[in-house]
Amino acid sequence: MIKPHLTIRLGDPAGIGCEIVERTVNSTTIKRVCSPVVFGDIFFSSNFKNTEFIPSSNAGSLLKTGYPSTKAGVIAISAIYEAVKYCMNGIYIGFQILLQHSPSFKRITENGRSKIPRAYRELLASLTKSRKVAMMMACKNIHGVMVTRHIPVEKI
Repeated sequence: MIKPHLTIRLGDPAGIGCEIVERTVNSTTIKRVCSPVVFGDIFFSSNFKNTEFIPSSNAGSLLKTGYPSTKAGVIAISAIYEAVKYCMNGIYIGFQILLQHSPSFKRITENGRSKIPRAYRELLASLTKSRKVAMMMACKNIHGVMVTRHIPVEKI
């Protein structure tokens, strides 16, 4: 049986995402059902010796880890761009992307000067040129997509 690739963006260097991703990809449960592929800054690649690692940037050594910053946000976003590029070029079949909350992503997209969409869903739609997108929540045998859309209270 060919296992699908689970493409995971290495977490925000300003948060705990890197440690969570490392534990996730080393889990026997995960390796039993899929082949994890991690996209992230090359500085963190030594943590993933037994997992396919695709470098998406080379600036991690310049960071003060644990502190949200624009540089950390750029590193986090570059991993998304690289993962989507691999998917769109057909390099991975059975591609899924796992995203985690990122304080540095939020810092970049909310500064008012960024042309990057403010939410992952909109960023992925933009990169894949998709008009209709949805975020899926999954656990065990349940996979759900919200069928309602968020509407600001003032528009109700």
